[in-house]
Amino acid sequence: MSKLHFKRNLSMLTLIIALILAALACNIALLPTSNNAQQATVEALARQATLAAAGQGNAVEATMQALAEQGTQVAAQATQMALDLQATSEALQQTTAEAPATEQPPSTEAPSTGETEPPPIPSEPPQPDLEAQIKAARILLFEDTSGHRYGMERYVKSALDQEGYTYIDVGSAQGWLKDQLLGSSDWDLIIVSSEAYGKIQGEFFPYLEQHLERGTAVVLEMWEVDSLHQGKMSSLLKKCGVEFYKDWYNPGLRKLSFLVPDHPLFNQPNQVRSLGTANYWRGDIGDLMKVSQAIGDEPSKATLLLGTSGTDKTNHGVLTECYQGRFLLQTFATHDYVRDDILRLWQNYIYYTLTNHFLFLGQ
Repeated sequence: MSKLHFKRNLSMLTLIIALILAALACNIALLPTSNNAQQATVEALARQATLAAAGQGNAVEATMQALAEQGTQVAAQATQMALDLQATSEALQQTTAEAPATEQPPSTEAPSTGETEPPPIPSEPPQPDLEAQIKAARILLFEDTSGHRYGMERYVKSALDQEGYTYIDVGSAQGWLKDQLLGSSDWDLIIVSSEAYGKIQGEFFPYLEQHLERGTAVVLEMWEVDSLHQGKMSSLLKKCGVEFYKDWYNPGLRKLSFLVPDHPLFNQPNQVRSLGTANYWRGDIGDLMKVSQAIGDEPSKATLLLGTSGTDKTNHGVLTECYQGRFLLQTFATHDYVRDDILRLWQNYIYYTLTNHFLFLGQ
């Protein structure tokens, strides 16, 4: 081989080695730093290129062939590793994309409205047993049929006894009644039944009025209002909101109309739907009352519950309610009606007025 040919081959070899080294350098940059095999190959190629450059011509062709084979192997390995790295990266990306998002558990907290809940309202203290209070009530009874010459049954006393009430009974003694009214102020119910012509009058009405003002319940049976309504009884009637209308004298019919049929007075504890007549008394048997005219927009203080006219609820009354249900004024005679009917009605009087008395005290 001529020197000129050798120099050309050497120049060609040097160029090829430079290109291979450059390619290997690029591929090595893509490989992991821990791959020592490829690093050793590059170093071996560099040594062979150095020997060739030093003039060892007999090895040029072998070196060129070796370089070509080594370069091909290294390039193939580098390419395969690059493909493996790319496939691994794509697999990781796909796994990340396909991983389902972790669902947050639903919140159990109610959405805030911007307002804090009000503190719980304390429960009201338990109220005393109303029924027990009624049965244990302090009751004062005046009934002037006691000791009557006709031997009349005391209907009011019988009504109390049937229901098991305890009471102070002064009979028909007005002096004893006065002592009890003035000597005690803690009565729950005062009953004054003035039916047998030993009529209550004068000073007793202010006494009853004073007890009403304190909250006591009062039931007053008074058949002769016509001769008393302008005297000391007038203040009591005015505060009740009722006035004398006219005398009820020996009527042919004594049937009474229920002006407020669904009123508690006619339904507790007994249902009273009618009063059979007995026509016991003759002559002046009672008085008819009327509701006083209210001033301005003020409601009427009194309510007529029984009357002689079923269509007139402001006049012709014989049973009046006022003082918030604590005062009942009966202006007809008890014995003019059938015993069983009137006893049930009196039992309702007692229950109704005592109920309102204890409710009034509890306010």
